[in-house]
Amino acid sequence: MISRIKKVFHLFFTKTDLFFKMALFDLLFVISVFFANTLFLLLLPQNPASLLQIVSSFKFVIIFAVFIGIIYLSFIVFIYSFFKYLNIDLLENLNRQNSFSFRYFWKFYILNLFIFGIILSLFAFLNILLFFIVNATFASVFSIITFFPFAFFSISFIVLSHVLFLKEKSYKKIIQKSISQIFKLNNISLYFVAIVFFLFFVLFYYATAFFFGIIHLENATPLFVNIFAGMTFFVFYFIFTFCRTYSFIEG
Repeated sequence: MISRIKKVFHLFFTKTDLFFKMALFDLLFVISVFFANTLFLLLLPQNPASLLQIVSSFKFVIIFAVFIGIIYLSFIVFIYSFFKYLNIDLLENLNRQNSFSFRYFWKFYILNLFIFGIILSLFAFLNILLFFIVNATFASVFSIITFFPFAFFSISFIVLSHVLFLKEKSYKKIIQKSISQIFKLNNISLYFVAIVFFLFFVLFYYATAFFFGIIHLENATPLFVNIFAGMTFFVFYFIFTFCRTYSFIEG
């Protein structure tokens, strides 16, 4: 594991152009989602009640909303798959030089539809479970407690599925192996390293806040808040980039 961590940091310094391209593709993905969201909002009726007046059927409105939701999510997953496919090709170049091809793009897109379908279904199930089991007073606390582990393991599931996409042909095998590998010692060690990175940042944040005499966040200046908001984003992105690079490179 230590040798792979060293290898990741070595690649950060020796393959700077490649990581810059990955960051650029991630940025383009965010921009594309923003414009796609704006486009969908423009196409939707500005007043949902007017749609009910036109068709005079609440059932039709529900069916229409579900249909539009599926179309919207499928389009967002398509955008995600496009830029992620480009990044996977770059990550593969860390192991060996290969010629780029869109040959397996549609397979990758369908895989992502399965992945996000599973994640969204589990997320909905957890929310329904919390709604019926947890007292309303503690619902927000339990939501936060369950959200972070769920998000953490969901990201791991996605990354591992993309790694296995390069090796397996069957969607079923990819998903099964991804779920089984989430809790393997090698990946648990990676989670530990990621948490250590984040804890160092938290310690740095509070040490800096204490140095400037900021005990509570509401007492911080807008400049301080903006700087640390940017740093938090950078740290999370660095941890994410580190983890996906670690998962893709061959030890």
